Amino acid sequence: MHQQIICTFNCDIQSIDPALLRDGRLVMEYKFDKLNIENARRLCKHLNMEDYGNTIEKPISLAEIYAKKTTEKENLTMNDDSIAINQRILRDKIPQIGNVLNLYS
Repeated sequence: MHQQIICTFNCDIQSIDPALLRDGRLVMEYKFDKLNIENARRLCKHLNMEDYGNTIEKPISLAEIYAKKTTEKENLTMNDDSIAINQRILRDKIPQIGNVLNLYS
């Protein structure tokens, strides 16, 4: 059975176990250096993260940009969930507020 597996490492190649780097194990190697400031900001703009992109003042890795995007998305999701939970609590405690809250949800 012939299977292809893609491996990614977010570290220097010297810190990868030599067993993984033996001949016949990994066929290709691509190294992505840090993005210069201009390209990092351009990527942030493309990812709708322009505010964050404007704060970049030194070269940055793709991993750092995508980690920031993931963190922002998780924070938004948690905030949305918190709002829904708080609205539910208010509706249960004060039934007459339920109608008002429905106007804003």
